[in-house]
Amino acid sequence: MLTLAMGVMGTASAEFIRTDWKSEGDAQVVTDKDTGIEWMKLNQTRNWSVDEVAAEMGEGGKFEGFRFATQAEVFELMDKWFPSSNITEDEPFYQKTTYRNTYTSSSVNTTGFFNWFGYRQSYYQSGTDWTRLSYGFTNDVESGEITMSGAYHRNYWQVNGTNRRVYSDWSTFESTTKSINYGVWIVSDGGATYSSLNDPTLNINNPNAPINASAPLAIGAIGLMLVGMRRRKTT
Repeated sequence: MLTLAMGVMGTASAEFIRTDWKSEGDAQVVTDKDTGIEWMKLNQTRNWSVDEVAAEMGEGGKFEGFRFATQAEVFELMDKWFPSSNITEDEPFYQKTTYRNTYTSSSVNTTGFFNWFGYRQSYYQSGTDWTRLSYGFTNDVESGEITMSGAYHRNYWQVNGTNRRVYSDWSTFESTTKSINYGVWIVSDGGATYSSLNDPTLNINNPNAPINASAPLAIGAIGLMLVGMRRRKTT
């Protein structure tokens, strides 16, 4: 199943599609066609720690073929979905300039983000007083930091208003930390999902994708064949 997301992020260059993980139609993966990276929905890792996810990334594990998303990849993802959030490369942590907070109508499209990447909803005083959370741990292997990125939406029945926040990289956490409100950002470069196995061109823009890694091998094989033919002719 391929569902296209165009324009929901407020940027024409961003293009995401819902794709499948284990079987046709499960729609548990979101593929960024600009980068060729496949993002696992957060509901699949909610209430998992980074250590627990890592233990399932090996051969035969639940998340075989996936890896932890880097901070740069998560930052780019958040920037595409929330281009008006005032998040900058220089200030990616939770400060006043790194989130959009309003009690009126807002251009921050938290609803679209929740629908695509999954969320947890809890209720307070009534059915109209609720909070939706779509948070994920970022385990940046290169820096060794574990931070949190995601979106928050609180609907207040008392004041008939809303509070929306977007986080790029907030605070630091232990690898054993887990919460019912948090998932873990993990990605595949291709070849680990039902959709990319059936259509490897989904990852064509990812230099680490199997479809791109196999091209040089094919060229090399052809070269070896030509060399062998030349040698046979000269003998």
